[in-house]
This record gives sequence, C-alpha cells and structure tokens, in this order.
Amino acid sequence: MSVVASLSYYFSGSKFYYFDGLPGLIFVLVAGLPLLAMIVFVAPTLLNLRKKILHNAGEKEVSKWACLVGVAYLFVVFWFNYSMSWAGVMVPHPRIHYGLSFLLLPANLVSFLLTFVGLLLLAFYGLMVFLPVIQKKSMQLSPKRIGALLSVLGGYFWFNVFFYYSTGGYHANPSVWYEVVGPLHNPYFWCFTLLFLGLVLLLRSNSLGSKR
Repeated sequence: MSVVASLSYYFSGSKFYYFDGLPGLIFVLVAGLPLLAMIVFVAPTLLNLRKKILHNAGEKEVSKWACLVGVAYLFVVFWFNYSMSWAGVMVPHPRIHYGLSFLLLPANLVSFLLTFVGLLLLAFYGLMVFLPVIQKKSMQLSPKRIGALLSVLGGYFWFNVFFYYSTGGYHANPSVWYEVVGPLHNPYFWCFTLLFLGLVLLLRSNSLGSKR
C-alpha cells in the first residue's frame, strides 16, 4: 500500500514544498525502491515470524525467523534504504545542493562512507552472527557479538545526530540526506538507544568472562 500510495502521489502531479515539482528520479531512488525492497524482503519475514510464533513452531524455527528478520532489517531497512537516500542526493536539481560536489564535501563524504560502506559491513557482520541460528546449528547467540552489533548500529545514529547539527542541519544543507537523517524526520531515530543496550551486553559479557 505504501508503494501504491507513493506512486499515486507522484502521478497526481502534486508538489513538495521545497521543489517546483516532484523530481521523478529522486522519488524513485529515495522512496520507490526502498519501499519496494521492504515489501519484498522485510514484510514476508515479519509475517512468517508471526506465523511461527502463533503456531508454536518450536524454539529453533522461531529463533531462525527472528534472526532472518534482523538480517532483513540490517540489509534493507538500514543499508539499502539509507544508501538510496544518498543516491537521490546524486541527482542534480537546480534549487538545492545536489550532485557529486555535495557528496565530496568532507563531512558529507564521511557520512556517505559510514552509510554505504559501514552499514553494509555491519549487515554482513550481523549475518555472520545470526547464521548459526538461521542454519539451526546452534541455539545460542554470542552476547558479546550482539552487544558489538547493537553498539555500532546505535553509534551510527548518534553520529547522524552530531553530523546533522554540527553542519547546520537542513537549512544550511537543503538536500534529501539532511531531511532523512534529521532526528525530527527519521522514523528510525529510536535506534540510538541500541548503543546503550549494546554497551550493557558488552560489559556483562566481559564481566562474566573475567570471573571464569
């Protein structure tokens, strides 16, 4: 429904307040493709997890699909979604700062690399952490590795807040990325709390390790 609603908005000829008209390619990159990917990859895993829980499919099966949901979020909701926002920044537009020159500004380049490269590496790390449970070879996840995963992911969102305000926010840098990453417009801003959860897991795992 989200994709249908977005396409309907696009073809209706409506306008965003900061554009003279809705840029088609920017729309496709920033909204269309990420939403479609979430529908294709994330929604089925969530629905299947719900099904397994409701039908008491067993601990191994529920754990497998819970881990698959986590992997889907890492690759699609975080890496692909935010990377497509940067792709939208690459589309030139006359009224706002877009294009390669905008990306090559030092602060923006750091943010881009953390998003496109950093989140991808983090997603593969998450896959490595979850893979034994997905393959049903083990029922235990490493608290230390989960703590590291959550800490880095939460730290990414803390960086985004620092990046947003230290560079002047959207008013100083009118672009798709600054609108997406701003705490007032970011639906995943709650993920900054994952840093604290991750640190707790790391501290507890280190404490237990030192007692052995």
